[in-house]
Amino acid sequence: MAACGICASDLHILGGEIAVPHLPLTLGHEAAGIVHTVGDGVDGVAPGDRVFIDPMIVCGRCAACRAGRPHLCRGREIVGIHRDGALAELVAVPAGNLVVLPPELNLLAASMIESAATPFHALTARAPAIAGDAVAVIGVGGLGFHAVAIARLLGASTVLAVDIRKEALDRALTHGATAAFLAEGDDVARTIRRATSGGVAVSLECVGRPETCMLAADVLRPGGVCVLLGVGRSPLTGPALETFVARELEVRGAFAYSRAEIDRLVAIAAAGLLDLGAAVSETYPLADVGDAVASVRDKQASPIRVVVTPGDAAQTDARSRSASQSASSG
Repeated sequence: MAACGICASDLHILGGEIAVPHLPLTLGHEAAGIVHTVGDGVDGVAPGDRVFIDPMIVCGRCAACRAGRPHLCRGREIVGIHRDGALAELVAVPAGNLVVLPPELNLLAASMIESAATPFHALTARAPAIAGDAVAVIGVGGLGFHAVAIARLLGASTVLAVDIRKEALDRALTHGATAAFLAEGDDVARTIRRATSGGVAVSLECVGRPETCMLAADVLRPGGVCVLLGVGRSPLTGPALETFVARELEVRGAFAYSRAEIDRLVAIAAAGLLDLGAAVSETYPLADVGDAVASVRDKQASPIRVVVTPGDAAQTDARSRSASQSASSG
């Protein structure tokens, strides 16, 4: 392992809010590294390959898998939740879950593929086309930070960042947001509607709280679509039914991603169109994983994504390139 991100799901597991099938459990599902060993009969990957781990292991046979929506597989298992994950020096995964990385994408940036893939799925598969339209991103932490950049990449003419933290808003403004709104008081939705001449075409809710779901619906123009990415245990909250119906609003869920979407995201990042590494705000060695978890939990440094590096990602990249060049020259 070269790099593994820590996200809110890991905190939920540590807090007992997400049940896991067994304990002890090694966490970690946002990861990239170098193939160390392959089993008998494995093809397509080899020792020394630089890879991203697609953490979602699916059956490949159910209706969802056959329909090209494997992330909805009822029998899915997730590395770091249902089986030991990547916050370790080594992790074992099915060969089919490895995505060999192009040379243009370094391992630290590649560990962010998983967290960027969900907003990519939300904006390309669950939201309507946004080119030339206005988009609001509610919560511009990990998921929302990527969502802002992806929305601009997809052609949104206006991307509004909404958060309770000024630091998060300032970062969003430097990575694609055209305007930022501090979510304070009861007038933020009205302010956004006024700023956009009636509301946005699409809103993305990246927090998972009732009040942010309500806000994501309130900023929509008539006929607008709200896509929910944030995960929480509270009941869904939205506008009054008469408002929802009269304005023909839509609310859609967006969960995870497909392998095809990961492949597209990797190609976009390798082409230099999306800076995945910009989301990495802190790194910690594996020995300090407790400090890394505390940083994500306490948010004192207002992190975007915190990454644990079981092996030095830069050195690992360099060694891999050197080995590849030696093999080519040989």
